[in-house]
Amino acid sequence: MTTPVAKWLSTIANELFGGAANSMVETLIATAKARLDMVIWRAAGMPPPARTYRAVIADFDLRMLATEQRQLLMPAPKSWGKSIDAAKPIQMRGRLTAWPVARAADEYRDRLARLCPNARRV
Repeated sequence: MTTPVAKWLSTIANELFGGAANSMVETLIATAKARLDMVIWRAAGMPPPARTYRAVIADFDLRMLATEQRQLLMPAPKSWGKSIDAAKPIQMRGRLTAWPVARAADEYRDRLARLCPNARRV
């Protein structure tokens, strides 16, 4: 689940049910993401990363989200959050390029087969 969608769901829960529901939604999303991460690591044939690496991965993920937002999307009418606005850009040789859906799907399947050899067994 993408960060903007997770934040959107938390916002809706807060609007409909107040802060307690917002906290429950955030916990539910965090738990679901953690479980999916475990399946991904298993499919890649790797042990889950230690806490130190999880923080590095989370930081890189946030920075990549900010880079994608800045390079691929129109300016947002509203901030996606202070952490995304303040995220340090990823150093790149060029700019990101959006692929057509068919190519993106092919590239995804190719990388999944190469990087996650156990994916079909999970």
